[in-house]
Amino acid sequence: MNVPGYRGTVLPMNIRSQEPNPRLGLSTSGSEQSQAQLDTVKHQAPKTLVSPVSSLKAPNTIRKKTKRIAEETDTLDTSSNERGRFPVRPAQGEKNSDEGEVWWKYHRFLEADQAGPGIIAHDNSIDHLIVVIKEIRVHASENQRRQLYRVLNEKPTNIVHLTDLFLGTLSVHAVYEPLETSMHQIQATSRRDITEIELAIIGKEASALILHGLEYIHNELGIVYGQLNTRNILLSHRDCHLKLANIAASILKHQQGSYSGDIAAVGTLLVSMKEPGTSGRNPESLQLENPEERTMARAAEYFRGHAKILLRHLEFHSPLFASRAFDPTHVERLKNVFQQDACARSEPCNFISAVIDDDTLNQAIIQSSATVEALRSETEMPFLLLPNGYRLRCLYGRHRVEAAKEVLIPGDSWWSVTLYHDSIPRDLRRQLCIHRDGDFSSGDVYRNLRHCELTTNTELAFWLSKLSKRSRRDLVSTKKRYPIILAALDKLLPFPGLWADFSFGFLRRLIEISCPVEITGYLDGIYRIWSTLFEGMNELVDLMSVRLVENLVPQQSCTDRNEVRDTMENGILFPHVVGSTARENLLNGLLGIHGRILSLHSLVQDSLLWHPCAQAIKQLVPGRCDDLRHALLPRFHGDGAEWLIQTGENAVEALQAGLGDSPQPAIAAYVQLWLFAIRYIESLTRTNLPGSRDERNSERHSLRPTRRESSHQLGVLARQLGFKSHQIDSFCGQSAMKPSARAYLLARRPQTNYVYPTQWENSASSRIVQLIGVPKPITTYTVVVPPTATNSSGKVKRCGLPSLKSYLKDRESIYIPHIYSPDQQEGENLTSFAILRDMAFVFFGRNLFPGGVCPWWTKDSCSVHCTPVDCDPHPPGTPDRDTLMVGQTDTQMALDLIPLPSLGPGLEDSSCIAPLNQTSTLIPLPPMAPGFEDSSRIAPLNQTAHISHHRQFDEMLCEFAKYRQTSPAVIYFFKTREYCKFDFSDPHFNQEVTAFVNTIANNHYFFGNGGALNPKDVLSAIRSIPLVLACTEFAHFTPQFDLRQYVAAFDAHTGKRPNGEESDQPDAQNGRRLRERQETGEDSEL
Repeated sequence: MNVPGYRGTVLPMNIRSQEPNPRLGLSTSGSEQSQAQLDTVKHQAPKTLVSPVSSLKAPNTIRKKTKRIAEETDTLDTSSNERGRFPVRPAQGEKNSDEGEVWWKYHRFLEADQAGPGIIAHDNSIDHLIVVIKEIRVHASENQRRQLYRVLNEKPTNIVHLTDLFLGTLSVHAVYEPLETSMHQIQATSRRDITEIELAIIGKEASALILHGLEYIHNELGIVYGQLNTRNILLSHRDCHLKLANIAASILKHQQGSYSGDIAAVGTLLVSMKEPGTSGRNPESLQLENPEERTMARAAEYFRGHAKILLRHLEFHSPLFASRAFDPTHVERLKNVFQQDACARSEPCNFISAVIDDDTLNQAIIQSSATVEALRSETEMPFLLLPNGYRLRCLYGRHRVEAAKEVLIPGDSWWSVTLYHDSIPRDLRRQLCIHRDGDFSSGDVYRNLRHCELTTNTELAFWLSKLSKRSRRDLVSTKKRYPIILAALDKLLPFPGLWADFSFGFLRRLIEISCPVEITGYLDGIYRIWSTLFEGMNELVDLMSVRLVENLVPQQSCTDRNEVRDTMENGILFPHVVGSTARENLLNGLLGIHGRILSLHSLVQDSLLWHPCAQAIKQLVPGRCDDLRHALLPRFHGDGAEWLIQTGENAVEALQAGLGDSPQPAIAAYVQLWLFAIRYIESLTRTNLPGSRDERNSERHSLRPTRRESSHQLGVLARQLGFKSHQIDSFCGQSAMKPSARAYLLARRPQTNYVYPTQWENSASSRIVQLIGVPKPITTYTVVVPPTATNSSGKVKRCGLPSLKSYLKDRESIYIPHIYSPDQQEGENLTSFAILRDMAFVFFGRNLFPGGVCPWWTKDSCSVHCTPVDCDPHPPGTPDRDTLMVGQTDTQMALDLIPLPSLGPGLEDSSCIAPLNQTSTLIPLPPMAPGFEDSSRIAPLNQTAHISHHRQFDEMLCEFAKYRQTSPAVIYFFKTREYCKFDFSDPHFNQEVTAFVNTIANNHYFFGNGGALNPKDVLSAIRSIPLVLACTEFAHFTPQFDLRQYVAAFDAHTGKRPNGEESDQPDAQNGRRLRERQETGEDSEL
């Protein structure tokens, strides 16, 4: 292939596949040296090229040791089958290798980048054949080994040749031919731009060669290449062939994309060849130029000098963008700084900039008896007396001037100002603002950044430089996953007073909530309020006024209404709005807002409540969830003609609506899951509501339901409302009360201080479960809606997490009949329930029920007789309440407990307890994994769980083997003593196992009965033998021969493995002699 204009390109590597490297002392001339000299150089082994392995042992010793290891491997494989171990066997017809074998055959001498990091080495032959070796840390399956050896033998033309392979147990060393350069290096070192004609020639020739390589990969190997870019296309100077690199990585690692994606990437290559900005084409790009210095160089043309100006002559007209929003809290901070320290107003870094016309400047110079030369000095600045009533328009610095007005005494109230001619261009004024007034908040940065992206402004690079790495990642994630949220935020950009409390961590929280519909509705509500109040006057929304009115509810609270009216009449609220008519219209608009006056601060704080609730509800759906609403609503299988409305903790009421296929019943059930998450927010999540120490240490709060119990109840409610998923079934089936009772007993009577009777933990916890099952659920609920306004004094939180005190008071009213009750009359002050109710309206909407549907609680009578629904079904061992109470009085019900028979060791058979109602058959328990769990703690399916007992691995394995035919499939993480089980009868068994393995495949190794497993082979292996071991990197040694012994060495209590026993050491006797010499102070010869 003839590539014009690139023959003179300097290449970063000068290595030939048949020639040694001249920089390492090996000759590369060949034809210029005599054959005798060349042979001499080739037979000399430089000291820098000696392999670490060969430097320690002679080659004969290595060969003997390798042979002995191979013999021991065969012996141990045979013996391990007899003992039921997990041996690691090589593939049939091949041999496993370790890292020592690679570096016995090859000598490394240089790390280099050939389409990714690799090691340049040469073999032990006389010719010193140069190769590039890359290590891929993954276990190769049988099919992958066959594909690798096929590429090794066939050596396709347009793929970088594999010259050797070393297939280890947990890694593969691929040996490639060395190629000097890549298309990326050619592009980066080109001395001129590529013309369109040259690009057409390159495209025609290069695309044909690349497509030939892709054809082989797709058709012959049946895999996706997935790595097509300029760095992975290498050029061979011997035959001018383009070759695709890293074929072993494409075979061994799962590649994202498709065949069509590989083909589309070919066109992307041509576009990348046209990109400018390299060192050869644009040398000026290598010069580090400060943007601020460039701005000041442009401003020098309009510079008029420096002067001391009285503060009363300074005024500010901040533009909508490229400036800081005025924040009174920042003024207070500067006042404290000025009072404690000097203002430092004579320091050039604290100067502010202003514009002035020539006539006014000349008049001021004459009036001040100053000179033009004096204005040019930064150290001896003159006072410049401006005409009375004249206002000097400043570009930035309002915060420091406002703070100085309140701190400096009369007669000394001046500031240093840099003067520019008023003809200075608008873009240069904007650049002076952003470069000289650099203390921007996160809200200012985001506003200006998005404005530059939407208007293709040249200042985009400056605003991007203000972002941290984490903030930039959060912004990119929001653009990629939720552009609808970004578009809703963009509508608020013209309102500068709304952005003071914005942070990029808030964006991350919105992503994790995964509710784009609800968040977008909230943002649209904010936009409707402020766009209606300030139509065409967006810049008048100042921060101080927003903070005065945000979260007020003037329609329901007389105190809020009077506060809005008083501040508006006194000119404190929105002072830039002038004219009596305009201010009157603005006041009427504020008083007419229904609900809270929302702002971005409201959403930032409210998201602190919705975020943990969203994390709890996500447990009901599988996998990664980008839209919680769309993930749950398709799993709703309720009856559209009958809505189930939860009215109390243990009861629901059927609402006859007759809407058929309307989505409203599913939405109502969806909202009820959120309300449940709010009621149990501290139990379901790690959230701690703000409250005093006494409130938090109260018995009622400390004995709240555990996370396991709350998750169980959430699953039961979801199933009762009509949702179906495997996760819901797992939560419903898990035992909730008995583990909590057992944990309570063990905490009150620790085993280290007390001697337990036989099976005391099981029998006593079962007795507690019986006691809990004695009370009957309330079957009649009266919907009593708390007041939304009161005449008593006191303030409540207007947004965010409620206080613990108000939460405990309102918790029993967080149901749909209470939240969506008719509006009440106004009062002096709002209650905490009114705020919680408004938060639900803003997030879910005010109209949950369509027109024509009139719920019973909106009528006159609020007494409702509800159908009892047990939201905490009896776990195994709990008596039926009705059976237990037949013929018993209330006193007998509290005192007469059914005696429990003694249970067999390790058994908790609930059928031995009579009389019992086997309600567990209504909600089947997940299958138990023998050895890993018992009936006191049955973990849900398809989720990682910790092992609660302290049995050793051998004991667990024996117990598991007894029930192998009926046990579920288990993946055991022996380092962390965790496991995940999968039900063979699950119709989605293959998908669940594959999804779980793919999530951990990048940093875990897998082992089956036949040895190490490739992640792709885990599914087939677990179907034959339902136990697969998994772990991360080995901290001690690679378990090539007896994995079972390695796993059994982990302590069941601490989860740690000993550093090594005498038998693990290379030479136990030498180690003992070494320790004895160290203790006696003798020098060791070992």
